[in-house]
Amino acid sequence: MRYRGICVLGLVAASFWLAPPAPTAENVLAPNFIGRQTDGQLFRLKDISGPKVVNFFLDTCLPCIAELPELAALEDKYTNVRFIAVHIEQKPEKAIVDFLARLKAHPDRVVIGNERIAEMYGVKSIPHTVAMDGDNIIALSLAGYTKNNISALEKWLGQMSK
Repeated sequence: MRYRGICVLGLVAASFWLAPPAPTAENVLAPNFIGRQTDGQLFRLKDISGPKVVNFFLDTCLPCIAELPELAALEDKYTNVRFIAVHIEQKPEKAIVDFLARLKAHPDRVVIGNERIAEMYGVKSIPHTVAMDGDNIIALSLAGYTKNNISALEKWLGQMSK
């Protein structure tokens, strides 16, 4: 399944495939996934403690390009929350690293994922952001890059910082 150039801009959503909606439902356990970070380290979601934000993106998605620096700013502000950006198409590490170098900022931890990870989370449009507590229970599932989504995420981050 290819995603090239298909993104969510504002309220316009693109549907890629029929995926079970349950994994991204709120108040359910987030599926564990494994991938390789851009620094070459193995990544396992279950190994990351504390609250976390997982953002699914593609290097060809314009809203993703706009959102990643905002997520980096939130990561700097809310240091008790772990931010993980997951590229949902398997590509060579160099291609993703080169893409990230062109951005003004991005979350520190970037995982080169694949379509299976996106499928596990029921991702139907990108960018897609999932916020979860320290027990990996999904608190928010936000499709698209909108001001309302960023506001909802920042409200949740504020609650996690108390």
